[in-house]
Amino acid sequence: MDKNTQDDITTKHREAILKYLGKSEEDLAECVKLMKSWFKTQPHLPEVPNTKKIEFYVVNNTFNLESAKTKIDQFYTSRSTLTAIFDNSNPKSPEQKAAIDSAQIVPLPKLYDDLYGVILFKMRENIPVNLDPHWWLGALVNAHEVKIHECLMLNYIVVYDLEHMTLGHLLKITPMFAVNSSKISENGLGERLKEVHFINCPPFFQIIMNILRAVMRADFFSRLHIHHTVDSFRQRFPSELLPKDYGGNEKCMDELEAAWIKKYEEYQEHFDRLDTLRVDESLRPNPDVPKDLIGLGFDHFRKMFFDS
Repeated sequence: MDKNTQDDITTKHREAILKYLGKSEEDLAECVKLMKSWFKTQPHLPEVPNTKKIEFYVVNNTFNLESAKTKIDQFYTSRSTLTAIFDNSNPKSPEQKAAIDSAQIVPLPKLYDDLYGVILFKMRENIPVNLDPHWWLGALVNAHEVKIHECLMLNYIVVYDLEHMTLGHLLKITPMFAVNSSKISENGLGERLKEVHFINCPPFFQIIMNILRAVMRADFFSRLHIHHTVDSFRQRFPSELLPKDYGGNEKCMDELEAAWIKKYEEYQEHFDRLDTLRVDESLRPNPDVPKDLIGLGFDHFRKMFFDS
């Protein structure tokens, strides 16, 4: 896809999102201006973010600026607190190279319904036994970081292709990993997932889904969708969105992945700078407020996902 075509698609998505929210470019610009002024009153935060990042948080929080402030504060705070993810998240790190070597993690070029970003995660064969799944979370965060600078979107649909998943991989999904996954979704990315789809699931995965059905809140479980075959998955997504590997009209996963890895190279200075950004809690104007944002533990995770 050439740059002009991609720019046209990005403009189309932007117009569709603002129309969906009943807002204009002028409304968005005014909110960005207000947010930048607010940042100057928050000495604990390490920077005033660029316009594109602020636009994402404003739109993702449906123009609720108080919610946007909370989420963007959480983003910077999580970089200091979720060390299992962010200490190994720089794309040039050995951990991220291992993450990319063991899975394709590719944001698709087009948005679903012109509103929602789609990230496709496909495990490769022969995943190293010493691989830490937190490295995959770091790769998802990196994909998100680039994507919000490339186009505006409401939130994400994540698709996991589990064709090469084994019981050994499943055993790596520890309670702490689950807690950190929930934290990064809530704090590190800034949005709740719209949907999660699992495709090419191994036979034992249905057992896991049955357990989740029994213990999860119904509203969260309803966002999870399991597909035993690619055919049922194709029925859910338009062909123009999906890669050729999945019967769609988009470029194949290998091509999309290669283009995305080049994006990481283009943004390398940005990622290097993110590594230096830390919240200074001693300067936080109201230190009592963010305790819920910083130290979300297992109780929060349980209430958020499992309490009925």
